[in-house]
Amino acid sequence: MAWFAAAAHEMPQELGAFGVLIHSGWAKRKALIFNVLSALTFLVEGLFADVMSFSADISLLIPLAVGNFIYIGTSDLVPEIRQHENLLINIVNFVAFIVGLALMFFVRIVLKP
Repeated sequence: MAWFAAAAHEMPQELGAFGVLIHSGWAKRKALIFNVLSALTFLVEGLFADVMSFSADISLLIPLAVGNFIYIGTSDLVPEIRQHENLLINIVNFVAFIVGLALMFFVRIVLKP
């Protein structure tokens, strides 16, 4: 489930990063190449963690990853959401955030060993 959550996060993140690079004046080809190279780090890090899991205790990485996602959600996304003056958009964004937290909690309860 953690892999699926991370992969679901990476897809819109990479699309957003590509949009930021294009908006910053990068050529589409250059932005695409650098975006793909940065996205490959996700695969490399995942493979590295998988290999390391056979020889070392990597259970410390799970709370670090969760903390990273929560930090991104609260420090980057919440201020961006607050800039919208449309109350309906703010409510929808807040509900989506709460549903995401509830989904993570539900998955934890269901998959508890």
